[in-house]
Amino acid sequence: MIKLGKWIKQTFDTLVDPDRDANIQELHDKIYYDVHQLKDQFELSTSIREFPCTAKHVEMAKELVYRSIIAHHWKKGRLNDRQREVAKWLAKKLELAASRAAEINVEFARSAFAEALGVAMEDGELDAREIHYLEEISASAGMQLATFARTFFRIEGERFLRGMFLSAIEDGVLEDDERKTLVEVTRRLGLSEAEL
Repeated sequence: MIKLGKWIKQTFDTLVDPDRDANIQELHDKIYYDVHQLKDQFELSTSIREFPCTAKHVEMAKELVYRSIIAHHWKKGRLNDRQREVAKWLAKKLELAASRAAEINVEFARSAFAEALGVAMEDGELDAREIHYLEEISASAGMQLATFARTFFRIEGERFLRGMFLSAIEDGVLEDDERKTLVEVTRRLGLSEAEL
């Protein structure tokens, strides 16, 4: 049913505004170019002054520019402090709502986190380096690891812990150090010891 609704909306948009995608792309290209050329002197209203466009097209183009630039920064799977500052600066210059910019960053973080957690799940262990990397990804989205994992990856985290637990009791005994490791990983993934 959702697909049908989406199709109807796209068909309606195409009939009502057949040049929408081309207009948005043209706006994107102009804004993107101006941001890179003008840097701190960039002003959105000046950049789009000569374009006859709707407010909706401008919003879509701003978001597309933000995504384009931020995607480049997310190539390493996380944002460092400088890149987070650039993201804030860019959202402000594009007059993109901070909440919307945060949502977009969370989308990138979820993807990077899923990939990193998948790699960690392959060997059934979450070592200090992997935990640090997951913490960096979460911080890039403005969250603590436990909060991020609890919010977006509860099922995957539980599956990972179940795999660690089964691996630990493979010999029929749960050693004290294995239990401590499980509890620590559980805590870092935002789950309680009782949930473990």
